[in-house]
Amino acid sequence: MNNTRQIELAVDENHEENHKALGWFREVFKKGKDGLFAKIELTKKGAELLTEGAYKYFSPEIVFQKKDEVTGSIVRNLLIGGAFTNRPFFKAMSPLLASEDMVDVAANRHQNGATENGSSILLFNSNNPMFKLLDKLTQLGSLKSINQAQRDDLQACFNETNPEDITDEMKTSFNEVIALFDETETPETPETPEVPESPEEPESPEEPEAPETPEVPEKTVEASEKKINGKEQTVTIKASELEKYKQDAATAANLVREARKSQTQAKVNGMVFSDSNTSGVVQKKNVEELVNFALSLSEKGAAKFFSIIEKMKAVDAGEKGHGGAGGGAETFSAKDEEMITHFTETLKQTREEAIESLKDFKASKSQ
Repeated sequence: MNNTRQIELAVDENHEENHKALGWFREVFKKGKDGLFAKIELTKKGAELLTEGAYKYFSPEIVFQKKDEVTGSIVRNLLIGGAFTNRPFFKAMSPLLASEDMVDVAANRHQNGATENGSSILLFNSNNPMFKLLDKLTQLGSLKSINQAQRDDLQACFNETNPEDITDEMKTSFNEVIALFDETETPETPETPEVPESPEEPESPEEPEAPETPEVPEKTVEASEKKINGKEQTVTIKASELEKYKQDAATAANLVREARKSQTQAKVNGMVFSDSNTSGVVQKKNVEELVNFALSLSEKGAAKFFSIIEKMKAVDAGEKGHGGAGGGAETFSAKDEEMITHFTETLKQTREEAIESLKDFKASKSQ
């Protein structure tokens, strides 16, 4: 067991470091294809809790990258302790009852005080995707570069692992290893053993040297065709450059969307009714809905929408709707009714206010 931290590794209760230890790590080892095991020497308290059945799982504590305090080298996937718990961090952990002789050893320790051999706990099953991912990160993280096959293998292990088990540290380690990918790197082939020298044969006439194979230029892509001075011109660029242009265009599009969202948010926030903005016509609870609605419109449509809202006025709780008494009831088309419903539900207007908003909208549209 690599004692990088120069201290004994403890088994805590529910990962709470300030509590008394329930056991001490004595050995960490692989057992064939079964997985990674740890030999634990239980304390009296640990034996009592396991005998009572207080805890069902063992949860290892791992630091995925640490600088060795003595040598200065980087150590990956460092075991720094563990805990008996009922909520293990890694969701695929085996119960303590599945470990070799944990319950029997705990009972013996509790009854007789025996501590001589300790008990073995299964840390990671070799078929556990988490174990495979940690193993790959350790193997590939020490290399200067990785090839396509190694990258694909690591990506497959990452995809098979339960997302809830992947910490931010593991994601960082994964991204660092992926960044080692080199397109020119090819898997190493075993060296051909040297063949014993054979007796020299008479020299044969020298054959003429074969012409050198011309270098294959990087693949180019026909980007566009334009007429310059009346002549049709074909513009070609490298495939890598075209990909960069596409990425830059996507980044620019995202910036434009974010800028429009920020401007729309600010515009709606300025319309919210409050003690300091009594002319506001929008309730705070409707801000997000209005922002999303405005973003769903074209820029021209959103401008008309805000133009209508800006023409409205704040309505007191006791103020009645427009139209006066005794007037004949107006009739509207199905499409107009949809707009009236939208104004009443989205802006929380009365029907009379919604009708006025509809009229303003139609008037601005006809201009």
